[in-house]
Amino acid sequence: MQYMVVFLADISKKYYLCRYNVTIKLADRWKTNTIGVTDEAINVDDIIETTNHFRAVDYIIQENNGKLTETYIKQLHFILKSGTSEERKEMFYYNGLRHWPHIKGYLADTCLTAQDHFKVLLEKFHIKYDHN
Repeated sequence: MQYMVVFLADISKKYYLCRYNVTIKLADRWKTNTIGVTDEAINVDDIIETTNHFRAVDYIIQENNGKLTETYIKQLHFILKSGTSEERKEMFYYNGLRHWPHIKGYLADTCLTAQDHFKVLLEKFHIKYDHN
């Protein structure tokens, strides 16, 4: 069963908006490194990404320098996707876009323009945007 968890973390008087999809069943078993055997199949990526959420929270606590930058957000995304099958797909990387020149606008319209939306999204939550 999945739950959406949204919270505003107060870390050393710096506020961070954190949004996580947490699989409660796997999160409960985090400390024991076990998976309950059931009739339903569990995607390995879901397991890895769930454990990566704990690493991401650790990163937020360790790197609480008060600046929410584009680099910081990309590092969090990298932590979440590390070890998953999505990490190995070229389409998730900017340099991989050149491998699909025959498909007009494929990912370029989403990936490249998404960078332009960082400022708008951060301003929505009243967080100072610092582009590195």
